[in-house]
Amino acid sequence: MTIDEKFKMVLDAIKILNYEKEVTIAIDVAAEHFFKDKTYTYQGKKMKAKELKDTLNQYIEKYNITYMEDPFDSNDEEYWKKMQAEHKNISIVGDDLFATQDKYINHELANGIIIKMNQVGTLTGTIKAFCKAKEENMTTCVSQRSIETEDTFMCDLAVALNANYIKIGGPRRGDRIAKYNRLLRLEEQEKEVI
Repeated sequence: MTIDEKFKMVLDAIKILNYEKEVTIAIDVAAEHFFKDKTYTYQGKKMKAKELKDTLNQYIEKYNITYMEDPFDSNDEEYWKKMQAEHKNISIVGDDLFATQDKYINHELANGIIIKMNQVGTLTGTIKAFCKAKEENMTTCVSQRSIETEDTFMCDLAVALNANYIKIGGPRRGDRIAKYNRLLRLEEQEKEVI
């Protein structure tokens, strides 16, 4: 299945379920994983940053993508800046680019940040990075790591900090289900307070 076929399948599902006003597409490009020797190898094709940017711009235009994470390697700052400058209306989000550390945050590179508490290592460091991102008017997304447990603290953190997004992944494993359940409980508690 091609990338275009996958996008079309998602768009068709959104349309069939009548969620066109509520749901948009977000993608994690994770470009650092296919970057080597100043070249990106994407879909079996070697390309420079400009070619990758052109490809990503086509996806944004064609599939109304509103959130794009890690479109380039974290050392490819020139193209982070270009992408950010070209797309003020969508979230261009840095993960490894900022590593949840306030000293690395630069709103010229991206207008959004992934917040991972165990990336910086402390709750204090996490909150400092979050606050710095908010000062810079950046979109914030509290995220789990690749290897997760059923601990749900990240849900409480995302709600307490009033993050724009939370990134858990599809509800297909126990650790993810636990987090979705915690978010539902937090919503119920908020309704009781109101």
